[in-house]
Amino acid sequence: MSFIQILLVNIPAWLLCFIMVVLYVGISVISLLIIRKIYPHYKCKLHNDIAGFIFATLGVIYAVLLAFTVIIVWQDFDKAENITISEANCIAALYRDATPFPAEFRAELKSDLTNYVNAIINEEW
Repeated sequence: MSFIQILLVNIPAWLLCFIMVVLYVGISVISLLIIRKIYPHYKCKLHNDIAGFIFATLGVIYAVLLAFTVIIVWQDFDKAENITISEANCIAALYRDATPFPAEFRAELKSDLTNYVNAIINEEW
């Protein structure tokens, strides 16, 4: 198992989120302090007008990429939902259509279908 998988499995989600936020904020603040010592504030004043347009452009690009990501995830979720509904309908149809078969085969088929559904619910989800 990789290091990331070990972290995700063994550390609670809330603690992992807290550690990540504190880590990234700490790195950002320390980096800002180091850069301000090397490159003082008065040297940056000349570039403020241009930086605003650059940040606005980057913000729009980020928003568009984020929107595309949300749309793709939503489509995948809808596709998974449709596949799940289709599979549930097929299992229900098989369970109902087992009625004309002999009693021994019908009982085995219904038992296998029930075990399959329980396996999906308890292990897959």
